[in-house]
Amino acid sequence: MEKKEYLIGDVAAMIGVSRDTLRFYEKKGIISVRKKENGYRYYSEDDIFALSSIFYHRKMNIGLEEIESLWKDDNSFETSAEITKQQIEAEKEEILKHQQALVRLHLFQEECRKIEQNLNRISLKSFPKAYIIETCDSPQDSVIAWFCKSQKEPGFDMLYTYDTYRIPGKTGSDTPEFQQSSLLLYEELTDTLPFSFDLKRYEKTKTPECLYTIIESQSRVPDMEMIRNMTAWGEEHQVKAGDIVVSDYVMHGMQDGTFIFYLEIYIPILR
Repeated sequence: MEKKEYLIGDVAAMIGVSRDTLRFYEKKGIISVRKKENGYRYYSEDDIFALSSIFYHRKMNIGLEEIESLWKDDNSFETSAEITKQQIEAEKEEILKHQQALVRLHLFQEECRKIEQNLNRISLKSFPKAYIIETCDSPQDSVIAWFCKSQKEPGFDMLYTYDTYRIPGKTGSDTPEFQQSSLLLYEELTDTLPFSFDLKRYEKTKTPECLYTIIESQSRVPDMEMIRNMTAWGEEHQVKAGDIVVSDYVMHGMQDGTFIFYLEIYIPILR
């Protein structure tokens, strides 16, 4: 039976690619083309089968260089097996990246929701369950530590910085006294890390019930006026505040051209 031949335009329309793409495959030596006396370019049935294989491999995200090697390698079966193995690992890495991106998006969505529901509203809330990954001597050091850990361990960009302050006495200053900064990893995020996470290495946070709110601030340091409002709210509700304040920089924004922080504030209560 005589084999069919196909014009380049017919092939391009049939498989849904441009003529330039077919010419690119020709240059790569993956398919061939024949010109007849009439000047038209024709592809054979073998070329059609080759194109179907190319597109099947492309659907698996296998690159053209690897596909090209399959046509030139005498041991194409072994080559196919190795290329497939490598691509499976690459796809697993991509899946993990997308999973982590979804986790980050959900976290950010939750932070937006928290701000909407708790901005300048005082309530009672337990301190979050988390692992203390590192403690630092200043908020600036904690930011640097965050960058360092994020670069070394994918997933550690989901660490949160919590700054601890002591409320000054009545005769003290009108600014909370900085104690330390901590990089925390929320307990529910440990399953999303792409590496083996040794839980035993890290201390867990205590989770006392706290006075809680979110504020807008031009500084990462909690506002003393809001702290006093929180302790007064606690007294009205028969709750005595301790002298420790923990703040978490949730996100930032711009307001009237000014950079602002959204801060979560926790004041553990006394029992």
